Amino acid sequence: YLDLIDTRGVIRYRMGDLEEAVGDFTKFITLCPSHVRSLVITRFHLARTYAEMGRRTEAREELEEALGAQNQSYGWPPSDLADAKVLLEQLKKGS
Repeated sequence: YLDLIDTRGVIRYRMGDLEEAVGDFTKFITLCPSHVRSLVITRFHLARTYAEMGRRTEAREELEEALGAQNQSYGWPPSDLADAKVLLEQLKKGS
């Protein structure tokens, strides 16, 4: 169950275990077929983790991938979509 890898990553992120969270999110992205809807959200989770770690360039790249035109049809949860857009704007201002 790939989604459990993302779930574990979210738990690790919330516990402050950021390196472990990055590992989980990266593993999910590597193993996940490109057509799976949750791939977009996991990229957002990874971007948020990178941002928390101060890895702004990587965070921005993941957000841009997640928010790309091809991903708009995946039906983002409204709160996640809003948070992703705000984070991307913050990252752009700080570069």
